[in-house]
Amino acid sequence: MNWFISFRPQLIGMSYGGGQPNISQDLIRSLRVPVPPYVEQEKIVTYIDEQCKVIELTIESNKHEIDLIREYQICLIADVVTGKVDVRGVEITDEEPVDEEEVKDEEHDDERENDDDK
Repeated sequence: MNWFISFRPQLIGMSYGGGQPNISQDLIRSLRVPVPPYVEQEKIVTYIDEQCKVIELTIESNKHEIDLIREYQICLIADVVTGKVDVRGVEITDEEPVDEEEVKDEEHDDERENDDDK
């Protein structure tokens, strides 16, 4: 299955026809699919599954962070609107693009300071 997914662009390139390209049964029958020994197949599938789990955990973590930022944004807006946060003295300037690496470095510095305080 994974081989077909990874080989999809080449298979589509072998198709013919105008509006709805087709791949003939003869072409499919003539394909030579490399099949490693079963033990190696198991190792490959295990590796792919582990990497997918890492990616899924990263996605979930990022979604959680986005939710927290949105929640913070809503609270901040509510605090400004209700007067809990005084923004009268805040000066608005043209913002420059934020350098993500700088932000990450600052976050790591803050984390290190928090670890040192403990």
